Amino acid sequence: MINKFFQAALIEGEGFGTAYEYQVKANLLQKYLNETDRVLILGLPEKFGVSANFLILADKMQKPMLVVDDKPELIAEFNKVKQILIDTKLLQHPQLIESKLLPGLAEYVPETNYDLIIIQKLNKGWDEQYLNRLLCKTKNIFIFAPNSNNLSHQKFSKLAGINQTDLKKLSGKILNTELGFIDCPPFPSGIKLQRTPEQIHKQSSSFLNKAFCSIFLGCLNILCRLEKIFPAKIKNNHSHIIYLALKNEKKPGQ
Repeated sequence: MINKFFQAALIEGEGFGTAYEYQVKANLLQKYLNETDRVLILGLPEKFGVSANFLILADKMQKPMLVVDDKPELIAEFNKVKQILIDTKLLQHPQLIESKLLPGLAEYVPETNYDLIIIQKLNKGWDEQYLNRLLCKTKNIFIFAPNSNNLSHQKFSKLAGINQTDLKKLSGKILNTELGFIDCPPFPSGIKLQRTPEQIHKQSSSFLNKAFCSIFLGCLNILCRLEKIFPAKIKNNHSHIIYLALKNEKKPGQ
């Protein structure tokens, strides 16, 4: 799927790094999505795209998905990217994917149950109590955040990161948790080429560029699959993303 993720990333104004991130997230979430009927994306990223990967995934797997955020500009950009994906035929089932503007995310808990909730940015007020309230509405929660051990966030992306200890503190005494690192490509976080839509179209239509992209994306796809066997020190210091997974052993609503 990395080729589709790359096409979506270009539409977002991103490139290879974002496509790589989208693929490793898809690899991590694959088994959960296979068992999922409804997905909630709780908050859009602060930088680097508007979750076009989940548009592609929901469309491919035909899973209903709701995206919520409290920033009108992010919801507007998400809907704009979605429409371009529809126009370019990258989405075949757009009716499955909806977005909603909220008055605030800090205390938001969905009214209905979801099989999977994905959080892509943290609110300062979130804690064990809040996550327990969310767990009552879902089977699984995945929280993705910038890895503060990766110094490229400070130098290039300018994203405020978090370490494993502080991320684990959010879950408090919740027992069924998993911490990990993903997104460890061969380039630093936040690096991208600034190109106009005309330049992107010209490059993407070039035969040589298509061949290069295909080969390079194939190599990145292999690297995505190898991440799980990377040495712990490399993942700790060079992964762009840290994640926390929470599992609800009870049925949502109980």
